[in-house]
Amino acid sequence: MPPGKKTKWLSTVAIGTTLYHLVTASGLLTFAGFFIPAVQFRSVSLFLILVMVYSLLISSTSRLRKKISYGLLLAMGSIGTLFPVLFYDRYLAYGYTGYLDSTGLVIVALLVVSLIGAARLRLGWPIPIIIVVIGCTILFQQVLPGILRGPALSPHRFGFTVYVGSSGIFGIPFAVATTIIITFLVFGAVFEASGGGKWFIDLAMALTGRMAGGPAKASVVASGLFGMLTGSPSSNVATTGVFTIPLMKKYGMSPAFSGAVEAVASSGGMILPPVMGAIAFVMAEWLGIGYPEVVVAAVTPAILYYVVLFISVDFVARRDGLTRDAPAGEKVGAIFKNGWFYLLPIGLLVYLLLFKQLLPAWSALGALPVLIGVSFLSKNPGDHLSLQRVVKAFEGSCYRWLTVGIVTASIGILMGSLELSGLGVRISGFLVNLGAGNLFITLLLVAGASFVLGMGLDALPAYITLAILTAPALVKLGVPPVAAHLFVIYFGLASFITPPVCLAVYTACSITGEDIWKTGLHAVKLGAAIFVVPFAFIYHPGLLLQGSFFEIAKATLTGLAGAAMIAGGLQGYFFWGKCNKTVRAFLTAAGLILIGI
Repeated sequence: MPPGKKTKWLSTVAIGTTLYHLVTASGLLTFAGFFIPAVQFRSVSLFLILVMVYSLLISSTSRLRKKISYGLLLAMGSIGTLFPVLFYDRYLAYGYTGYLDSTGLVIVALLVVSLIGAARLRLGWPIPIIIVVIGCTILFQQVLPGILRGPALSPHRFGFTVYVGSSGIFGIPFAVATTIIITFLVFGAVFEASGGGKWFIDLAMALTGRMAGGPAKASVVASGLFGMLTGSPSSNVATTGVFTIPLMKKYGMSPAFSGAVEAVASSGGMILPPVMGAIAFVMAEWLGIGYPEVVVAAVTPAILYYVVLFISVDFVARRDGLTRDAPAGEKVGAIFKNGWFYLLPIGLLVYLLLFKQLLPAWSALGALPVLIGVSFLSKNPGDHLSLQRVVKAFEGSCYRWLTVGIVTASIGILMGSLELSGLGVRISGFLVNLGAGNLFITLLLVAGASFVLGMGLDALPAYITLAILTAPALVKLGVPPVAAHLFVIYFGLASFITPPVCLAVYTACSITGEDIWKTGLHAVKLGAAIFVVPFAFIYHPGLLLQGSFFEIAKATLTGLAGAAMIAGGLQGYFFWGKCNKTVRAFLTAAGLILIGI
């Protein structure tokens, strides 16, 4: 649905909301002697989110009935979010007793209804349906059969877990959204406003434009980088696809293939370090490990994913005779000279994250002034980040962040429910039992469950759902937690490019006008690594840069060789030329064996 009509006062609220979170995340308030309890900070954040979401909806409709219903939902959410702010002592008392009284139960019910309503209006039906179904299952689990059966739980205890518990609405996902994700969205918005985004696309086009399949390769590079920052495959397709897809079509590539390249490249941004669409930050918090540990583990599998995609594009271009030069443009040297300074804030961000190991929010905030400063080195005055343009970027990033805030708070209801009931543990145990303790069979079961559960969800809520329901099954069998979580991420993301529910492909088809199934078939072949690489790094930790140098080198080299063979087998072309069916089958089988060695 459209986000709604942005009025002047809402713009002011959006800018103020961004500043509120940036100042708090920076620690300046604490340094100045002002301390805001975490729950109060997050309560105000959720209040501001609900105000903006429902106000945008109210301003966009002329129907009085809808205005009244949106207003009532906003009022309900306001009561639930402001209670911890206005009655903090009473909220703390709930924490001491581990139980909500009748007043508290009413308050959390109001907030849950408002939050689910906002999720439905902003995101569609999938997340609300999952939350309602799981919630009802837990409240009535004492009368349900099989693994769904559990002890009776009172609504008061259920409400406490969702509202006050550490895994509820104000839990880890929402905490990450209000500190880390919003700062990176701001950095991305300011970077885009500075002209850095266009420079990266131009540079990618110049680097690959004269190669076979040049525009498609430029799409792979640009969409992967931007997908990493946007945190949503569908949003990234909609953003970069309007530039890259027409270029590919003009080059001679079919609409279905062009849309598939964009969908697969954008989806891969969610597994591409260092940002991984904010999934890396949530995973680090979830597992209680350092952020660099997540990045180190994720880097080689991500490289394999993009190697398969890049080589596949090259093979298809050569197979179809698309080896002519791309439309003429500036030379690499000239483009690099005009925007080399954009690498400075990116380099500083990576340095602060990985080497200084600062908090992610501090790293983004530390690189932001450098980004603003280097923008004035651009020869184009329109790229200079004046105060007005920075403020505009702050506003835009806040509107993007609203969806993230709604998602993470809503998922908190699901997390709290599953933690209280033990249903997540029972589901994981069921998968392990069904696999009879066999790792390979359990991997297949977890892969299938993760694929189905990821359908219709965006990347971050998909990861959180799978981290609760399917990843523990692998951990029970001795799989390292980081590897288990990466495994379910890959198969959750597979639903973005695999019909019938393939959101990234749907978005690409809205640009190309091509058939979804035809585009989806191309996407599955181009993104084949998403189905193969997870099994490889489970059996060979060297791909996660764990083990001796020899083990890491062997896993990486055989993985790269296997990835190239799989690409050749699927596309019907290898380095020596076109392949018949027998050779294609051999290449595919050999690639799978190499990756599995």
